[in-house]
Amino acid sequence: MIVSIEEALASTTIPQLFETVGYEGPEADLCLNLPEKDNVDLPEDVFNPADFELGELVTPPPPQDEQPIAEIMRKADTLLGIRNTVFKQRRTRSKRYVPEVSTGDYVALPIPDVDRGLCEARNLICRIVDIDYDKSLYELACEAAVLDTMFARNSFDLVKDCSVEVEVRLDKKLSVRQAVKEQSIGGGQGILKCNCTEGCLTNRCSCKKAGLLCNSRCHGANDSCKNK
Repeated sequence: MIVSIEEALASTTIPQLFETVGYEGPEADLCLNLPEKDNVDLPEDVFNPADFELGELVTPPPPQDEQPIAEIMRKADTLLGIRNTVFKQRRTRSKRYVPEVSTGDYVALPIPDVDRGLCEARNLICRIVDIDYDKSLYELACEAAVLDTMFARNSFDLVKDCSVEVEVRLDKKLSVRQAVKEQSIGGGQGILKCNCTEGCLTNRCSCKKAGLLCNSRCHGANDSCKNK
């Protein structure tokens, strides 16, 4: 005898049905003792926002109308005009304090304290021999040699109305410290001295080898020095 699913469900109690499907939980969760006439949707079971002291929902402001393209372009032109004015003012001020230079001009290059002696000049007189316009760098040369470093415009000062012609040397390159030492009268950085016990006439004497005269700090009480 074949029984339909509807008839099987109608003739089966709820506990038997859960037992058939293998439910192993507590019977209290099945609400088997709940009367059929009870209404579970009581007023106290319905969500009421007033019970939770919720304020009125704040609605976002309506979106503002987009600015027309003409207004945007007008403001952009105004801002660009202000920027151009500021740029021109800064450029004029820059030319006033940092004048333009060209090849052949004489300039004064400040010498770092670590590259010169205590009695040396603070600036090295150089001449501009080449300009890298792409990078705005300048090549300088002095009486000793061409400096092996390119300098920016704010690294030196223009010597206006220079009445002294400096004969620069272009056949070799030296660093700033070496160039200062070549032109120094006191040995450049620091003070050079020797400890010779003879006449200081050969290159064994550090002063003679450097082309300098011996000074008061050399060779103590040696009176036979001929390099004075």
